[in-house]
Amino acid sequence: HGDIHPLAAIVSASDFICWTQALGSFNFFFHPTLNPQVERIVNLSSLKIEPILKQMNRELALNARIFNLPLRDLRGFREALQKTNFELARINSLYSDTKRKLERHIQELHDIKSKLEKHVREMNILNQIICKTRESLEPSQIIHNVLQGIGDGFGFPRLIWFSVDAQRGKIIPKATYGDFPVDLLNAFKDSTTWEEEIGTSLAACIQDKEILHLKAGRTKGLLSSSSCLLSALHSSELLIIPISTDRKVTDLLLIDNQDEPVTISADTIKVFDILAVNLGMALENAKLFQYISQMAVVDCLTNIYNRRQLESSLSNEISRASRFQQSFSIALFDVDHFKTVNDTYGHQVGDLILKDVAAIIKSNSRSIDTVGRLGGDEFMVILPNTKMESAFAFAERVRHIVEEYGVLRKNIFPKCQITLSIGLAEFNNFQDTPEDLLYKADMALYRSKQKGRNTVSAFQG
Repeated sequence: HGDIHPLAAIVSASDFICWTQALGSFNFFFHPTLNPQVERIVNLSSLKIEPILKQMNRELALNARIFNLPLRDLRGFREALQKTNFELARINSLYSDTKRKLERHIQELHDIKSKLEKHVREMNILNQIICKTRESLEPSQIIHNVLQGIGDGFGFPRLIWFSVDAQRGKIIPKATYGDFPVDLLNAFKDSTTWEEEIGTSLAACIQDKEILHLKAGRTKGLLSSSSCLLSALHSSELLIIPISTDRKVTDLLLIDNQDEPVTISADTIKVFDILAVNLGMALENAKLFQYISQMAVVDCLTNIYNRRQLESSLSNEISRASRFQQSFSIALFDVDHFKTVNDTYGHQVGDLILKDVAAIIKSNSRSIDTVGRLGGDEFMVILPNTKMESAFAFAERVRHIVEEYGVLRKNIFPKCQITLSIGLAEFNNFQDTPEDLLYKADMALYRSKQKGRNTVSAFQG
């Protein structure tokens, strides 16, 4: 591998010239090796071949006389020259074929490299999106992060997130990315059901729990509903990805490639398969967190706030009202003769009564009111920005409805006498604590009991 000696370079060049003349310093026919460094020492392109050949002929003639060797005639020379040309042609063909194979392999390696780079890029984007799903335990925020990540990272122009309502057989658009015509979204919101032509494609995806790849012009195995879906979205290529939580498909992610020149590859679909699994787990965790959070503040029997949340809300409302110098009221409700119901008909009937009363109070309250169960058969409502007169009207309305409800229940349970005793207190003394306000409302409730129950009393300070 070191530098070639000048003499060796000259010999190598001479051998090659002789080889083309079917002569040389070797006694068998093969292509001599011409060291790549020969041209660095011997300028082959500037060699004058004719004088070299004349000198070669003189030396051959001299050697023939001295050693009594036969000289090749013209016929022998032509035969040797033809063999040389055959060998050169064979070598040239071998080189050309090897070059073509090498170029093909280089292209294949280039394609593999491009695919690997694309796959690595997509996996990095996937990892970023999955990390984004872990930044929030709010399902709507998770969905927003995912749509933003897919749209920005993969470059898809339009995305739709559908919520699956299996009971009603409806598929409802919940969130979008990109520019969707308003009339198209309204059409989805108004009438996308499994029975409709567009809906059947989405339903098939839900049933199979597999990604559905729709592409214009690919008719084999393509439902007419799929063509209809492509047409409705004015798209040439779609991916519909089912998202499963608790082993059921609860959502669909529709990726619209619209008229992009690059189609969605099988490798990209595999990436979205991984995303779907991780996204399902993220949404399941979020829903579990919401459930646990709700259980911490909601009464499990009546599905309204529990005592802890009521106390927290009351403290917050006192702070807010004190800061803005505003009054508010609270109402305490107690189910009359509830012990008799439990003793006579059992706790199952008692629980039914409590749930019904809670529902009546909740349905007659405002969205800004806080409704909860203090415990047993006692309920409380916090009424922001409400003076005593309005609170009294609210309490009287609830009392009257529960009284009518009690009449209906008496037809089934004759010994039930379901009514409410209600006590009211207004927060207008900005020095009152939560305990002070509850005490006032409780005193008013006690007065209602003393009046014979089924009545409303306000605290008179």
